[in-house]
Parts: sequence; structure tokens; C-alpha cells
Amino acid sequence: ELFIAGFFLYWAEGGKTTRHTITLTNTDPTMLKFYITWLKILNISIDNLKVKLHIYKDMDEEREIMFWSKELGIN
Repeated sequence: ELFIAGFFLYWAEGGKTTRHTITLTNTDPTMLKFYITWLKILNISIDNLKVKLHIYKDMDEEREIMFWSKELGIN
């Protein structure tokens, strides 16, 4: 069920324009955590993840990086 749910999430929210890349754009930490779990089911190492943050001028960059790093359990 998790396997199928991950495909539906990717189908709805995932980027499909680049070959050999699996992406997801979302701001819901719970959804992103699920997506990371799904990637692990696909045997994709967390060490291969790249995270990009869209930060506005009025946001504290360091604070945002710390939040998402802690929230998602990644460096």
C-alpha cells in the first residue's frame, strides 16, 4: 500500500521533466517525510537526496535550513 501511495504522490506532485531524477515539490513536512520513506522502499539512499529550498528575502535562510534539516532528518 505504501508503494502504491508513493506512486500516486509522485504522479500528483512529482516532477516529470528530467530523466533519471525523481522530484517532489511540496511544503508539507508530513508529505515530504512520507516521500522520503517511499524512496527508501525503492532502495534510494538518503545520501543521494538533494534538497532545494525556495527562500524569500524576508525569510531567515539559516533558520529555514535548520528547520527542514531537523524536520526531514537530513543534512
